[in-house]
Amino acid sequence: QVRVRRKGEEKKTARYSGMDYTQYEFKGERYGKGRLVVAVIMDWVESNKPQDIQGLQKAFPQDIAGNGTFAPLDDALPKGRKDRTRHFIEESNRIIFNDGTCYVVSSQWGKGERYTRFMEIARGLGYSIEEVV
Repeated sequence: QVRVRRKGEEKKTARYSGMDYTQYEFKGERYGKGRLVVAVIMDWVESNKPQDIQGLQKAFPQDIAGNGTFAPLDDALPKGRKDRTRHFIEESNRIIFNDGTCYVVSSQWGKGERYTRFMEIARGLGYSIEEVV
């Protein structure tokens, strides 16, 4: 019963805070929005092995996310104490091309038009993604 109450509180908090706790299933794993985007893009990179950022942007355009879908790692790292990253900068989420350039994926995915566009692109590329109810 405590679990049920906590989940209800989470939904209530989500409603008032603007946070979205929707979960998605992709390849047998559950993800929130941002982590789903990274998982799909990393899967595509592994399967298609683009040579450079332009090859990646042909599949996932730079303007899907408001601050850019991808950023060079050096630009994405926090610059000061109060600065926070807006990208998934963990080593496992870095896209390193043959020329040594390293890019990371934006973590800024709202529930609106940007995310809908990403889902359309991912499904158009043949990815099966289900919202978990």
